Amino acid sequence: MKNYMDGIVDLTGDTYLNPSWPGHSRNENIIKTIAVHHDAALRPHDYDSIARYRSEAQGHYARLGPGLQYHYKIDNTGVIFKIRPHNVFLWHAGDDYGNVNGIAICLDGYFHPDANQVPTREQYEALQQLLDWLCTKNPQFPADQDDVFPHRHYSATACCGNTLVPFVDAYRVNSGTVAVPNVAYDWPEFQPQVNPTPTPPPAPTTEIHDGLYRVFLNGKQIAAYAKLTGAQTKVRDNPGAIIKYHGVEVPYEVPVPPPTPITPVEPTPTPTIPPVEPEKPSTPTEAAGEGTKETIRTALIAGFSYLVSLGLNYLTGLPETQSTVILTLVLKGIDKYVHENPNIKLKGISPL
Repeated sequence: MKNYMDGIVDLTGDTYLNPSWPGHSRNENIIKTIAVHHDAALRPHDYDSIARYRSEAQGHYARLGPGLQYHYKIDNTGVIFKIRPHNVFLWHAGDDYGNVNGIAICLDGYFHPDANQVPTREQYEALQQLLDWLCTKNPQFPADQDDVFPHRHYSATACCGNTLVPFVDAYRVNSGTVAVPNVAYDWPEFQPQVNPTPTPPPAPTTEIHDGLYRVFLNGKQIAAYAKLTGAQTKVRDNPGAIIKYHGVEVPYEVPVPPPTPITPVEPTPTPTIPPVEPEKPSTPTEAAGEGTKETIRTALIAGFSYLVSLGLNYLTGLPETQSTVILTLVLKGIDKYVHENPNIKLKGISPL
């Protein structure tokens, strides 16, 4: 028979399964009874044990109290998981005596109608070894083989199921001397060989050699599987996790999914913008009054020119002295106007 006690997995450091619980501390010397349970959930052949316990703990948080309300769990491969320390009492028995003075052990599986699953041979052997150790190797508390009962002993319940109760009762009645039922191993390939080939003793190690693929994340075990494929799935869901088998890391490269093809996008044509013709300079508009003023100036010059032409004809008949004086005065007037208005040009007349 395999020694299951050598492979106990300690999960008391998991603060979800084993949170602090003020008011539930106790001295181990009051432990006087041991209760055996089933979790009343169908047990598959291959599954993630720790994930199962975290799911059960979620239900216990809602109905009973913080954390998983069992001190020990035993999965289908016979691995024993220590969940809560002995110095904490739990709500598991439905009875004050069983709760405060008891240790709770729970096997994975549904051992009652309508499921009627049967504990695996690994579970029977592991339970027997765990009960023997608790009852004979822990003198700090008085509970012994005569104090082991199924859950239904403490309160009105079917637990730990009709297929497990006979073994528990026989263990108590016979003070631990009970034959393991002749049922099949769930994973016989993990059992010791009948006639093993002699091998040199292994080097001292703290690693667990129970034939399970164990998944570790940041140095802490997060799952254990009988099949490598289960461990690989767990690694894919937990980046950075590694797999160990018999204490040796199992290389596993998480497959990278192929890149999603990218559909090319047709470039949007840039619209052609017609050239913008420069605006033609606008013809400046004369300010109010300027046109009128310029018109008067032009008319005045034209008038002077006409006067001069008439004057020359008229002055021809006057005495030279008078005509000269009149002409001189007219020309000086024009000259003065031209000097005051330098932009005005009188064609054919030069200033005096």
